[in-house]
Amino acid sequence: MVSLLRELIYIYIWLIFIAIILTWVPQATGTLATVRRVLTSVTDPVLRPIRSVVPPLRVGPGAIDLSPIIAVVVLEVISRLL
Repeated sequence: MVSLLRELIYIYIWLIFIAIILTWVPQATGTLATVRRVLTSVTDPVLRPIRSVVPPLRVGPGAIDLSPIIAVVVLEVISRLL
């Protein structure tokens, strides 16, 4: 049971990484846009609460969303505590 939970956590971490990479693709269309929407709907329930507490880090004219980094660290800690 514990190994299954760990595997699910690692799969979820990979989904977060893929979602991050897809945000760098400008104006995704077709299948890529669908994949992006699905990943967003799967990862947002974890990332949204973090975003509400931790604001984006301002870097020049842009900002860096720290929520995926925080989520991955927390998920990794949970996985190791199992």
